Amino acid sequence: MDAEKRLAQTLGVDLRFEKIKIGDYLINYVVAGKGEPVLLIHGGNIGWGQWYPNIPTLAKQFRVYALDLPGSGGSTRINFHKTDIKKRFLDVVYQFIKINGFGRLHIIGHSLGGWISLKLALKEKEHIDKIVLVNPIGLTDFIPLSQRLMSIYFFAKLLTTTVMRPTRENMRRFLSSVLCDNSVLKDEFVDYFYENVKKSKFSHPILFISSLSKLFKMDSELVLLDSLSHISRPILIVVGEKDPLTPLTRSSKAFKLFQRARVEIFFNTGHVPSLEKSREFNELVMNFLKS
Repeated sequence: MDAEKRLAQTLGVDLRFEKIKIGDYLINYVVAGKGEPVLLIHGGNIGWGQWYPNIPTLAKQFRVYALDLPGSGGSTRINFHKTDIKKRFLDVVYQFIKINGFGRLHIIGHSLGGWISLKLALKEKEHIDKIVLVNPIGLTDFIPLSQRLMSIYFFAKLLTTTVMRPTRENMRRFLSSVLCDNSVLKDEFVDYFYENVKKSKFSHPILFISSLSKLFKMDSELVLLDSLSHISRPILIVVGEKDPLTPLTRSSKAFKLFQRARVEIFFNTGHVPSLEKSREFNELVMNFLKS
């Protein structure tokens, strides 16, 4: 049994695996539960598996769709360096919504998935109901010092073949580096991420990070400060107080630009509150979506 199936077994819910052809990509996704549709959009190149602590709770009252963006999980591999991932990812999610014929749906997006959620809210106002943003990209052009050199592709590529070559232990270190409490990382999740990364030399998370930055700053196309006031949908923003990638001190100024945003700060929490504080996160999100 592969790592994806082993991770799925830990959820304890009826999880259905599906694939759909969207343009040049075969997109892998999972479905669970019944009710109003909720679309989960992961961060980085982690894949649907990052939502393993959240899907069981959400599926109790919603029909949950969690997809793998291109280059992630079980979806078509891509070269992050040679692909305009901003355009491609947004197009894929947009088409996914259209093909599935969702009338209205809720969206939960983490990191780059949060950016995609915001872009969809600007483009598809009639389809999007409520939005949950989890440490989203798009509220600042800041990138941490530790990642600025990764904007140079040669340096990023060198890291993937030396100190951060894709071993299981290195992938655990990578995941742990953005968390305050790495004890929440299930072995099955680490195996899942590691097996997906090693599928292709272009699948390394450092190459993904490199593709988001230019000249030691976030790619300007990812910064949405001038557009946030145009989003009228109800938004819940969940942020980790100690997020090392999108620090609260850098992104908090953008919160007041939204028309209808509620902000919840999870203390002693890093970049992935949905993973580190899953119980609190699940309760908060369920109450928001049902209100």
